[in-house]
Amino acid sequence: MAALITFALGAVAALGQLSIAAGTAVVVALLLGMKTQLHEWLRRLGEDELLATLKLLLISVVMLLVLPD
Repeated sequence: MAALITFALGAVAALGQLSIAAGTAVVVALLLGMKTQLHEWLRRLGEDELLATLKLLLISVVMLLVLPD
C-alpha cells in the first residue's frame, strides 16, 4: 500500500501539486512510523466501536462536501 501511495504522490507532484504531495507524504510517513501503536490501539477497539467511528468519519466528510461555505 505504501508503494502505491508513493507512486500516486509522484504523479501528483508531476502534475504540479507539490504542496499536496509533500503534505500527504509527511502524513503517510507519520502513519508508517506509528504503525505498531496504531495496531495496538485498533486491537483494543471493538468491532462496533470501529464501525461507528468509520461511519462518523464518512458522514463528516460527505456533509462537509455538501454544505455551503
